[in-house]
Amino acid sequence: MATSGGLLAGCLGSGDDRPTVTDADAAEHSHSFHLYEIEWDLEVPDQPTALATVRVGESDDHHHHATVLAEEPTETTIAVFLAGDDDEPLYETTAALETDSYVGIRFEHPADYVLECRTDAGFGTVDIDASYVDCNSSNHALLVRGDGSVGSASETTLVEC
Repeated sequence: MATSGGLLAGCLGSGDDRPTVTDADAAEHSHSFHLYEIEWDLEVPDQPTALATVRVGESDDHHHHATVLAEEPTETTIAVFLAGDDDEPLYETTAALETDSYVGIRFEHPADYVLECRTDAGFGTVDIDASYVDCNSSNHALLVRGDGSVGSASETTLVEC
């Protein structure tokens, strides 16, 4: 269970609208794993290992969590892009994912994002709509499959902010 090459891009005050990406403590985030059991009947341990956790943007009242794990051990490159800007990822890392290890991303800057997961077998993308990045408790569960495709499930409380 290892990660390598975490690329953090984007700077505050740089003259563009790209959010800052920073490393984050996994204990600060409430990544939810029950969607893996509900959607894919996948058993996830009570305390999976965080291989990497990052924060995209900075806010006390806007947040959305995305968690990526794999149905079988596989080295996966995970990249976060602003939608419509596929030239340079905001964040990219390569991790040896399993059902007991994950990469967690906490979005705090409201924007449309694309998460891309690549393996030797293939790749998949998942769109994260800006409407998820609000005051509600919301999560995206991404599952990297053996063929490289990516399954996605999401939930939100949908309470008016």
